[in-house]
Amino acid sequence: MKWILLFVMPLVMATNPKIDKDKCTCNGYPSYGRVQVVDCAPDLRVQIVDCAADLEVKVVDFPTNNCGTWQFVDCAPAIRVEFVDCAPDIRVKYVEYSPGIKK
Repeated sequence: MKWILLFVMPLVMATNPKIDKDKCTCNGYPSYGRVQVVDCAPDLRVQIVDCAADLEVKVVDFPTNNCGTWQFVDCAPAIRVEFVDCAPDIRVKYVEYSPGIKK
């Protein structure tokens, strides 16, 4: 029984994102700014949800440093994300008002 706990605990801990509301980061990466969508080697794996989001995001057309505001770009990103259906690092909901970390 002890061996099972030793192997299971690191897996459970690895799936919980480290979200810092004060710095607006997830696992050390900014949750704002220039965002590039990639298919492999992302900084964060993102799942789009309708409720129970970790981060509410407003998409903007200009450079930004406000928490939860993303400008999608093709080059020179602050963060690279991959959209997934399961096992995300962070759950995101798109909003028009009041973006930011909600936990």
